[in-house]
Amino acid sequence: MNYQDFISQTETQYGISLPNLYKRLAADGMLDWGELGSKWYSETFPKLLEHPPLLLVGSEFELPHADELQGINEQLCDDSEWRSLKPEYRGKLIAFAEAGNGDYYAFDYRQEGEPCITRLYHDDDFSVVEAANLADFIFRRLLQAQADYFPEEDTSPEDYRRQLFAQLESHRPYLSAEQYEFLRQTYQKPYQKDQWGGLFMLSDEETSATEQRFISCERLDEEFEPFDYD
Repeated sequence: MNYQDFISQTETQYGISLPNLYKRLAADGMLDWGELGSKWYSETFPKLLEHPPLLLVGSEFELPHADELQGINEQLCDDSEWRSLKPEYRGKLIAFAEAGNGDYYAFDYRQEGEPCITRLYHDDDFSVVEAANLADFIFRRLLQAQADYFPEEDTSPEDYRRQLFAQLESHRPYLSAEQYEFLRQTYQKPYQKDQWGGLFMLSDEETSATEQRFISCERLDEEFEPFDYD
């Protein structure tokens, strides 16, 4: 199954319309992270860096194959699964990505209109609204990526900076001119070091202020409980 098939089947199965931006990303080949496996990082990742697909560079974001996504969404609606959505949320929360630790990112259709983006935590009773829409989510992840470098990685800080710029260029069509320019200037800033040795370009306060400036919405960081673990 490719992503176009996943989109068509998901819309039919759950009676929803997935975001136009998501469909555009699929048509542009931006949802393809290649074949996952033991050699993905050493062989596939360097090739993908030539034109990074959706949010390749950074942490806490992974794109499963379309077949896997379909299975994830079916499990979320299956009473026999330990991690099953409450009935009122089934067909309202559609997983489209993973965080790499068991969490999912989902299109949130609890309200009318364009879905917001919600992180479904696997080890907490609550889940959190991450962005008002997919475009805002992409910007937020690109913004947070400036603080995702850690010294134990086998990539140098300046190599990571180059990866950020490569990703910024491949994502430019999906950003406003102002968002693009802000990120371009941010990625040029010198690194600072936190107490654990991690490197960042913007402080937490600066990052929060930027989010308020570009992607502020009433529901940002809203919490709710979509799972019944009883």
